[in-house]
Amino acid sequence: MKILHSTCLTRKEWGYALVSFCVVFGMLALLRLCVNPLISNTDSLPQHYFIQIPKMAPKKGDYTVVDSEWFGGKIIKNILGVSGDKIAFDSLGNVVVGGAVLGRAKKYSSAGMRLHPIRAQTIPDSYVFLGSEYPDSFDSRYQELGLIAVSRLKGWVIPIK
Repeated sequence: MKILHSTCLTRKEWGYALVSFCVVFGMLALLRLCVNPLISNTDSLPQHYFIQIPKMAPKKGDYTVVDSEWFGGKIIKNILGVSGDKIAFDSLGNVVVGGAVLGRAKKYSSAGMRLHPIRAQTIPDSYVFLGSEYPDSFDSRYQELGLIAVSRLKGWVIPIK
């Protein structure tokens, strides 16, 4: 009678496999606490895929993410103005933040909802102006989003594509 050799793992090999699985799974869980993938389905940014690092504070020029009740979800935008920057309007009605012309505020959203332009002011301490160069972007140009408290920012966001 011929004895077939079993291809099953030994107890020791099962132990190594289980420990390896736990280590990999633990590392993935830890990474998930530090890094989150984000997708933007709007045309307001040239990129659509991002990595969010929630524990890193963004600075002027960086992307960040914030929740908006009016928009109904997360909004990914650039920090275009910080405390002390002036918000004004030029002779053509364009919003100007810290000397950079951002474009006009629209009267209606793409869904037909009424929008109200932000007022001319100096950005107060602990607030930022979020925006995009896209002319139809829903951003801090509108009172409906407005200036955002730094405490509401959900970390630094890096575009990947």
